Amino acid sequence: MNIQSLETELIALAESHKCEYSNHLHDEDDERCFTFLKYNVPLLADVRMLAEKYGLDDCIETDGSWGYVALYVFD
Repeated sequence: MNIQSLETELIALAESHKCEYSNHLHDEDDERCFTFLKYNVPLLADVRMLAEKYGLDDCIETDGSWGYVALYVFD
């Protein structure tokens, strides 16, 4: 999997949904977290489709009360 390509597509997705985006790398376990600071069904569906495209299963975390969608990826 190409992390750079995934990140490019995630940035475009954030821009199209008009939401803030962040990318964090957790050093202790080489886990990267892409977070969208917005929560709605269209955004969640698009993130799920993109995750499936890159073969990422069960890597999405959401919280409607906090208003975010996160995608976790191991480098």
